[in-house]
Amino acid sequence: MKFLCLNIIALLTFALSLYSQNQIDTAKTKRSDIDTVVVYSAIDSAIYDVENRQMFLFGRADVRYKTMRLRSAGVSMNLDSAVLQAYGLPDSTGEKFTGLPILNDGGEEYHGFKLAYNFKTQKGRITQATTQMENAFYYGDRIKKVDKDVLFVYKGRYTTCDADEPHYYIEGREMKILINDKVIARPVVLYIEDIPVFILPFGVFPSKSGRRSGFIPPVWGQTSNSGFYFKRFGYYWAMSDYTDFTTTFDWYTRGGWQVASDFRYALRYKFSGAIGFAFANFYTGEEKDPDRFSSKEWRLNLIHNQVVDPTSRISANVNISTNNYFRATGTTIRDVLQQTLISNVSYSKTFEGINGSISINAFRSQDLNTGNVDEILPEISFSLPQVFPFATKSSALGGYEQWYEKISFGYSSRFVNSRSTAKTKQFRYGVAHNFRVNFVPTIRYFNVTPFFTYNENWYDRRVVKFYNPETRQVESRVQRGFFQARYFNFGVSLSTRIYGIWQPEVFGVSGFRHTLMPSVSFVYQPDFSAPFWRNYGSYVDSTGRVVKYDYFENSLFGGAPIGKSQSVGISIGNIFEMKTSARDSLGNQKKYQLLNLNLSLTYNFVAPNKKLSPLFATARTNIAGIDIFSSAVFDFYKFKSTEPLIKTGRVARMTNFNLSFSFSLTGSRRDESNRMQGIEGAGEGFLRGREFFKPGFDFSWNLSFGFDFSLNRFDPAQTYKSSSLRFTFGFDVTKNWRIMGSGSYDFVSKQLLVPSISIYRDLHCWEANFEWRPVGYVKGFDLEIRVKAPQLRDLKIVKRKTSIGR
Repeated sequence: MKFLCLNIIALLTFALSLYSQNQIDTAKTKRSDIDTVVVYSAIDSAIYDVENRQMFLFGRADVRYKTMRLRSAGVSMNLDSAVLQAYGLPDSTGEKFTGLPILNDGGEEYHGFKLAYNFKTQKGRITQATTQMENAFYYGDRIKKVDKDVLFVYKGRYTTCDADEPHYYIEGREMKILINDKVIARPVVLYIEDIPVFILPFGVFPSKSGRRSGFIPPVWGQTSNSGFYFKRFGYYWAMSDYTDFTTTFDWYTRGGWQVASDFRYALRYKFSGAIGFAFANFYTGEEKDPDRFSSKEWRLNLIHNQVVDPTSRISANVNISTNNYFRATGTTIRDVLQQTLISNVSYSKTFEGINGSISINAFRSQDLNTGNVDEILPEISFSLPQVFPFATKSSALGGYEQWYEKISFGYSSRFVNSRSTAKTKQFRYGVAHNFRVNFVPTIRYFNVTPFFTYNENWYDRRVVKFYNPETRQVESRVQRGFFQARYFNFGVSLSTRIYGIWQPEVFGVSGFRHTLMPSVSFVYQPDFSAPFWRNYGSYVDSTGRVVKYDYFENSLFGGAPIGKSQSVGISIGNIFEMKTSARDSLGNQKKYQLLNLNLSLTYNFVAPNKKLSPLFATARTNIAGIDIFSSAVFDFYKFKSTEPLIKTGRVARMTNFNLSFSFSLTGSRRDESNRMQGIEGAGEGFLRGREFFKPGFDFSWNLSFGFDFSLNRFDPAQTYKSSSLRFTFGFDVTKNWRIMGSGSYDFVSKQLLVPSISIYRDLHCWEANFEWRPVGYVKGFDLEIRVKAPQLRDLKIVKRKTSIGR
């Protein structure tokens, strides 16, 4: 109310004063040069000098004019000259000033010690000005606005450091700023801790927000392979709001250069992508030297993603290069160790009416070590997951279902046209069809599922084998044409769930629950190696024995299974859970899964020898945050024999065993210590009384381990083992120091594999990271000190040393 009353009284007084002056002497009345309304207010007082046409505002003065807003402790304005001045006022001590001017002009805010502005010429001046834009800070001893979009700055400075005394800044003694265009400065000096470390005679920098065209600053360094290098010098062209283009050039003193170009495009909610190409020419020695070496390398990248409509989309990720490109140009571990390039282009569409989908895919895999290329051009897949042909509308809405309404079928097909340079450069094609019929009735507590599955594969060739008595070897030849491989099976499965509950109510445990999930299935499959099915051929070997072989054993989808099957499959799942009396945040009792154990095997009644399959067992649990998984395979027969082990007094022998566990620990604590004193006797009070730990920061740490063990004893005379320990760790030494590490240890070879230790230091507006790899193929270190701000990512110092010479 005080603020409102002062404004009303001030406005009325000023209006009456001007009116009285006009009545006394209209000839002396002067028209102001201000071209629009100026809105102003003050908390403390507003003083008007009617005779001299001046106004003074004190106490949180607020002046608004067009898009400009000025706030200051004191403001004075001359209505004749249209000059406004703003300044701070001394505090009670007389040593500091409060309420220094804050000017907001078109969304950009400036802070200063003193401000002057002429409404008529729209020119102004700020002394000791500061402003912040795009997470950066700008300082200037004097800023003059000489035009609507032109500023002159004396001793302008730029930094991303928010400290009262910036740790670094870039200074231009004389600067001309064209708003939303560019900044021209001379000279340009980089200061670190007020020490000049780098200078340019002049500089021109863009000042537009968002993307803008301009030169890309280069980087330079040295490698043991190529000598000194000058890399990534080029130009970035912001072609439009939807496209841009980049070209860069690399040059090496010991012989070599590279040109790379990248074109990007994007239209929001429609499509986006990029096309990149690079060509490199590396050489050592002179033209006619006998040991001269040269290589020309290139790479091509294509990325495209497009949403055609809500039911279809296109995606592409193509990567092609010469086999040695990444080894010749790579400077990171990932590039140098690149082994395979994968390319994929696909189109997919769903049909909501029939719940089906179709996809067209092209695939390419390039082995950079051997040069072998595997291609699929193309693969067309169609899928109709599940259709209920006899279902009615009432059952679909949740009504009663007749037994025949539960019958469903599914269909899928794949057409593949492939080529592999490792075997043959000729294309091979094939089509695979799969048809399924299911019936899922529920009989009280049991789920009964009769099923029928039919597969048919089409091929353009098959392999015919025969014994050649002249060479005494089995030879083969390819027959071309149209061939089919057909096979099917049918059966029924039965499953249920059985629950057992025990409620001891002791030691905070309210109950245990055991869920038993037995399942039994019967599958019938004819012998598709019989001549009737035409899936297998035969020949007579040198001993007179008839040998069957699959016409399509090395085809795209494989051949039909051999042997008749009338098998029963049994699987038992077990889930052990515990519930405690403790409650979670929602008030529910806490539950824990103690163990998940699964067993499965099959018995084939018509198998000629080994009727019982191996027993497969898996177990998983999580105890105190430790995730444990184990699997094992048990064989009931002697090795290379059909005699059951039970005749020897043993039930089964373990042929394979795997065990893995992992756990992680994290923690933090609040360190409230003020300081850590230096160690006595460290020489002249060395470090005595200095602060090692800044008071009141969160000390956090993390530690994770993983153990993997594998044993293979398919042949009892030979045992293969592998055992390794994986680990990562990280902890805060102080608020700004952090140490991290990772690696693994192979217990079989007794070697430490790929260990690395990283030390990170937060330097406020800078950061430093040191990574050391003591052993291994890429042993060495990386040291990098850089500015945190992304717009100054090239302001850094990098030192690398590795065993591969990068």
